Amino acid sequence: MSKTGVIIGVILLIICFVVLVVGLPVLLYVSQQVSQYQIPIVSQVTYTAHISTLTRQHVRYNVVSWNIIEGDVPATYTVTLYYLGGQSETFHWVLNYNFERENQ
Repeated sequence: MSKTGVIIGVILLIICFVVLVVGLPVLLYVSQQVSQYQIPIVSQVTYTAHISTLTRQHVRYNVVSWNIIEGDVPATYTVTLYYLGGQSETFHWVLNYNFERENQ
């Protein structure tokens, strides 16, 4: 093997190493961020959401999906509503929730 071939091989190894060390964590970070903020697929079926928090009652229309997780305080929930058009809204300290299919 010639001296030039060895130098080219070393340079290619260094480039591969840099791509793995720098590029892989960046790709993992970007893919994680994208998966956390995906907008749900817009459905033709919409719902009316009735949300009861510690302080008041909320009624929201044109809800296409939702995500419910247990709250930090026992017997409470955190409810995220996703609306027709892609917007979302999150309610904390939810005591009760109900979803009714809207007439279409």
